[in-house]
Amino acid sequence: ALLQLLVLSLLDPTGLLELAVSATMQLGSYVSRRQFDRECEAEADATGLDIVTRACFDPVAAARMMSKFVELDPDRSSAWLRSHPLAATRLKRLLSQSGRIEADARAREHCAHEQLDLRAALRALYERSAPPTVAPSAPRGSSAW
Repeated sequence: ALLQLLVLSLLDPTGLLELAVSATMQLGSYVSRRQFDRECEAEADATGLDIVTRACFDPVAAARMMSKFVELDPDRSSAWLRSHPLAATRLKRLLSQSGRIEADARAREHCAHEQLDLRAALRALYERSAPPTVAPSAPRGSSAW
């Protein structure tokens, strides 16, 4: 390292070459980390889809949600600099996985029971949080007594 520094200082006394080499190395490191981040995001999508399916939710709904992201982010330029995969790429992957997972979910008999329990729980929660209904008031000019 000391010898390299000595050679660089002799070849480029201004330090511009060293700066260019350092910047190039940092850019390469950044780009390689972005690829790792995108792979982690793809794995997270697959894991999330599996969890959603095991919880008896509709796995195709995840793909429908991702299609909203495709509409919001149509720009596909500089995909290699992004930390997340393009929304269109994620949607294709979710669609291919969700068809297989949906078939697996249908094979599970407990899902129908779980969905009924969930609907009942949501209905009870809604009924508890709904404002009390007010009795209609008497028409004007009439006495409620």
